Amino acid sequence: LALAFASLAALVAGLRVTPSTRAPRPRLDASRSEEPTDGSKLFESPQWPALLSSLNRLPSFTVANERGQPLEYEAPGGTPLAMFYADVQAAQAELVDARKMYPELDCGVIPIGVGTAFRLASEGKALLIPSALELEAAGAPAGSSPVGQQLPLFGCLEISRDGGPGRGPILPLFMSRSDALAAVRDAADAIEGEGGAADDLDVMCLSLDRAVELLLTVEGTGFEFVPPSASLDFIDATIRSEGWGNSHAPSSASAAGDA
Repeated sequence: LALAFASLAALVAGLRVTPSTRAPRPRLDASRSEEPTDGSKLFESPQWPALLSSLNRLPSFTVANERGQPLEYEAPGGTPLAMFYADVQAAQAELVDARKMYPELDCGVIPIGVGTAFRLASEGKALLIPSALELEAAGAPAGSSPVGQQLPLFGCLEISRDGGPGRGPILPLFMSRSDALAAVRDAADAIEGEGGAADDLDVMCLSLDRAVELLLTVEGTGFEFVPPSASLDFIDATIRSEGWGNSHAPSSASAAGDA
């Protein structure tokens, strides 16, 4: 996969966490829509607010302080960056490192909607870091750094569903390839159970950047975004153990480009 930010990979070694000594920054609220602040044509699209809402039902994870404010990292030159992880295990590993470096900070891992994370990353205010495992499943060389890479999504054209009158088919896109393969196996079993012959059902890869572009620019495009089962398990377990509210608990979310 091509680097989403070509210069960022070279800056990774210089990133350092910035202690919360500056004035508190506003909390990133994954449940709210934001008005575009840059000149991006994509974010100026009238379809963007609905797509943002759909994407925000997918979880990414960040290390945040007790106020729910993501820790910022400072790149060479002083640019502050929040770090959002598609892989909850990577976020938990980052939490361990942050606690070692700054034991006085009361930190934890919290979910942030992928839509908000994607928007901030597109504006150069954050990094949305895909899972290294999913990157390798998408074809990246083993051991590739996920920092600066585009987020891969996985789907199978043969398991698209009818989008309804006047709409094209809705294609499920999974953040996890293993979840996509499980859905494909279920579809194949259903076909064979009805006496049909299941053809080879291939799983394809599409970057989040490309999916957003298609939804906002190509009429009739429809995707259903499916969060990773591992992320949902983590959120459910944390709700039970720590009493998180579940008003924004992620679930699959559909979006159509001709809405």
